[in-house]
Amino acid sequence: MNKIAKELVKIAKSLIAIEFPTQKAMDKYLKEHPDADKRLHWVSDELHTMDRVNGGTFPKKDNEELERKIKENPEKSEELYKEHVKKRPLYIQKIKNPSENVQIEAVKSDPRAIRFINNPTESAQIEAVKRNHEVFRNIRKPTDKVRKFYHERLKDTFF
Repeated sequence: MNKIAKELVKIAKSLIAIEFPTQKAMDKYLKEHPDADKRLHWVSDELHTMDRVNGGTFPKKDNEELERKIKENPEKSEELYKEHVKKRPLYIQKIKNPSENVQIEAVKSDPRAIRFINNPTESAQIEAVKRNHEVFRNIRKPTDKVRKFYHERLKDTFF
């Protein structure tokens, strides 16, 4: 019985998602826990910390520079937004009606960004769930395909 309990603890530890303050801390954890699923862990570095929605602020200088570049080159707005959300994924909430490509870039960088997209595309929803299945609960109106993908992902993870 003790052997089974140890095995269950080992499995549970490998499934728990953890946010680390630095890449170094995450690397150390993953080295100490080789069975951990790397997809379930991420780094909350300065860029993400600055993007906190509740009580946090966006770096004003970076935002002003982005806005200036978009005014100068409106035809490059999608490309500029993609680059910006790659570094600061939660900036997605400041973009009115972001394109599918911008949405996907944001959730690739931080799957939790999905909750700040008013009408995420099906592809963006799937990308977010693919990277972290726990964000499914933050999707306001998941499509049937996304629901099915989520349940299949759970089966693969737990069974």
